[in-house]
Formats: sequence, C-alpha cells, structure tokens
Amino acid sequence: MEETILLLQHALAEKRINLIKNYQKKEIFILGDENKLKQLFMNLIMNSIDAVLDNGTIIIQLTEKSAEKYVEITIEDNGSGIPDDVADKIFRPFFSTKISKKNTGLGLSISRHIVQEHKGTITFVSTPGQNTRFTVRLPM
Repeated sequence: MEETILLLQHALAEKRINLIKNYQKKEIFILGDENKLKQLFMNLIMNSIDAVLDNGTIIIQLTEKSAEKYVEITIEDNGSGIPDDVADKIFRPFFSTKISKKNTGLGLSISRHIVQEHKGTITFVSTPGQNTRFTVRLPM
C-alpha cells in the first residue's frame, strides 16, 4: 500500500488531497501477487483522486480480522459519489462515467478480477454527491 501511495504522491499533491491513513498495525501480511495487488490499490485510489475536488479527502484503512482470517482494506473519498442508476454497472468492462478520452473503463473490472484471483471480495457503498467507500477483503 505504501509503495502505491508513493507512486501516486504527485496526483495527490496536485489536487491538494488530504490523505488519511488509518492502519490497525504497521504491517499486515497477505499471500498474493504483489504487482496485481499494487494494481488493485492503484485503480481504487486513482478513482478516488479523480472523484474528489481540490482539497478533498481520501481515507485508507487497513484492518486485520484475525478471528475471520482476512484483511479488510477500505478506500473512502468525499467525492461525487456513484449515481444510483449506474451502481450495478461499475464493475463491467469498458463501463465508465468519466468523460476523459484516456479512460478505458477497465479499472474496476480489473480490480474485481484481481480480488477474485486472490479469493477475496470487493464491495462498495456510495452516496451520490457525498462519498464512496470501497471495501476489499482478502484472506490472510
């Protein structure tokens, strides 16, 4: 996670985003493909960066659920939210609400695939116009 945040530091600074890191422990370990997990986190954080206005806030939480044997990662932003009429489509390949020509609409589809490859789950809760929180659960 820290390496991914470091890679995105310029984009965070450019919009003066307040990044809050709330980690239960300094180090939490999971078994998985490091590069794919970095891609997962990069996709989710970049979506948050795109969603928030200048001086927005992104909160990243890492929590070890020892009894249930999984790690929970949440990435929440106070951006524009996901409209209710498209919420059921966001994980579809090539679907996007972004106008940019450089956007392929593959980020969340790839993210879901990476999570599934790691035997985890990905869900989200969003209030249009207020916030969005993605929750990833990966086995320890």
